[in-house]
Amino acid sequence: MKARYLILSSALTLGFAGCGSGDDPVPRLETYSLQAAAVQRATKNMSLTASASPYSMTWDSVPAADQVFEGVVSKKTMESVTFKNDGVITSVDSTDVYHSLTPYFVRGAIRAPGGFHSPYYAVMTRDGDYPTAGAIGESGPLATGIQYADETKSVVVGRVVKTWSIEVASATTAYGCDNSVYQDAAGAPNGSSRSWCYELDSTSNIVGVRLTLRNSGDAPIVLR
Repeated sequence: MKARYLILSSALTLGFAGCGSGDDPVPRLETYSLQAAAVQRATKNMSLTASASPYSMTWDSVPAADQVFEGVVSKKTMESVTFKNDGVITSVDSTDVYHSLTPYFVRGAIRAPGGFHSPYYAVMTRDGDYPTAGAIGESGPLATGIQYADETKSVVVGRVVKTWSIEVASATTAYGCDNSVYQDAAGAPNGSSRSWCYELDSTSNIVGVRLTLRNSGDAPIVLR
């Protein structure tokens, strides 16, 4: 079974917890609001690209009208991820993502048929929140989720555990990461993970993206 990646944003996003002191020899005292960055993703038209030859990826997000998801009126974004190999499109995955903004939380997502990954209906349970003033090296829980074959929720096809982390990106920016570890329907790790990291400037505006994909038995792919 191919790994299923929740594009929430990704979040977005959006590497694993911790950055390692060797990445940045000078202590970094500034903090970053992953909450503010996540709200940007949910409320603004955005398009970000990343690559690692011969692969490239373009992520597009467009806000849509509020919609009821699992009985709750939620903010909605229509997101797409286009993957290319040597400039040739290999897949276009489209997902509707449902958010709450105060505090920011992804309630779930509906992946459309087509593209590389199988369709799903995902429902998330909140385990923690993005920080409003997080420092490099910090991390914490976000959510656990169940991926169903469709919105009848009669067939479980996978599960996911999500965490956040903040890592060094450059001398003046940091990565705010949304890390996902995937499990099979029974809850056993399947060896696949995804880290969707948004590069944040000193005011927590999104200025770039890094995507790390790990499939069981394969070397990780890092696009930035």
